[in-house]
Amino acid sequence: MTNARNTILITAALLMAIGLVMVYSASSVRSHHFHDDQTYIPRKHLLYLTLSVAGLLAFTLIDYRSLKKAAVPILIATVVLLGAVLVPGVGSKVNGAQRWFRFGSISFQPSEMAKFAAVLFIAAFATRKPGIVRDFKRGFLPITLVLGALALLIVAERDAGTPLFLLFTSALVLVAAGARYNHFAPFAGLVGVALAIPIAIGVATQNWTHISSRLGVYLHAVQYGEVADPTGSGYQINQSIIALGSGEVFGKGLGRSMQKLWYLPEEHTDFVFAILGEETGFAGTLLVVVTFATFTLAGLQIAKLTRDDPFASVLAYGITVMLALQAAANIAVVTHLVPTKGISLPFISKGGSALLFQCCAVGILINIANRALEKNGPTTQTIG
Repeated sequence: MTNARNTILITAALLMAIGLVMVYSASSVRSHHFHDDQTYIPRKHLLYLTLSVAGLLAFTLIDYRSLKKAAVPILIATVVLLGAVLVPGVGSKVNGAQRWFRFGSISFQPSEMAKFAAVLFIAAFATRKPGIVRDFKRGFLPITLVLGALALLIVAERDAGTPLFLLFTSALVLVAAGARYNHFAPFAGLVGVALAIPIAIGVATQNWTHISSRLGVYLHAVQYGEVADPTGSGYQINQSIIALGSGEVFGKGLGRSMQKLWYLPEEHTDFVFAILGEETGFAGTLLVVVTFATFTLAGLQIAKLTRDDPFASVLAYGITVMLALQAAANIAVVTHLVPTKGISLPFISKGGSALLFQCCAVGILINIANRALEKNGPTTQTIG
């Protein structure tokens, strides 16, 4: 357990350090152009990072068991915020999507809170009585309805990727909590709705081309092995692949990216992994992938070693899976293994509400390990 806890601390710290360096490098040109100060965006990231680390430390001290009672209030607060952000004049709209609250230069995205709230709610509800999650009417169905409500509210923000991510993560957590496989038919329906609604909205608002073009670019690459329409719909992913390829084995060197010179959009947020690959090469990207893999194994080890406390075990598993899947999804998008969709790279992309909830989740994971150590003492079991 001691090894697992320390591994979580070290890998999370390493990823955040890499993120601080890469945000500075990737955003320097943008910062200078728009703010006449190449440190403007990195300083904002450092502020978010400081707040996030404070949240991490706070949650290492708050007994995770108190979160079981707080799960429903947190869920209700999340639903209220997801609804409020859709109100004109309250939520902020960017590129047709209304997903943010803005307070001056600071923004908050409720859907990031929803990922955390969903995992916490499942862990609390599914373990409140032994075997309740195996009862469809009293356990599985209520959880499914709650998740469906969260997904539909996020879909209404013109976001199809986050609901799918939330539902897929939740399904894995439910399996870990002991849900029956034959109860997952409602999830198939929720996924279908999460896909159908944005497509229907796109058709109704004549914005279907935006949705279909991304799928078309991806399917063309699968079929022909090249990016279609590299100056149009396939521009962003084409520039991402150029960045990764031009980095070769050891990269061009920190700060020497060409793609950040207005070639690659979202270079310091969703596509920061591409800039990392350009500047540090395959070696740098491999380091990040291995670090995430090590973090994931440590988190799963904590979940395994706390099975005597079902809430702790399911919550640790849920947090680990949530962070690991998001990292995998971002890297898959940047490398064009899946269709392009905006999703940040945990701990590394420019900070905001995503970084805050990621760090708080890590704090909970460490707290679970600390409480287990107090109860059972150190163990010699290693990671893996």
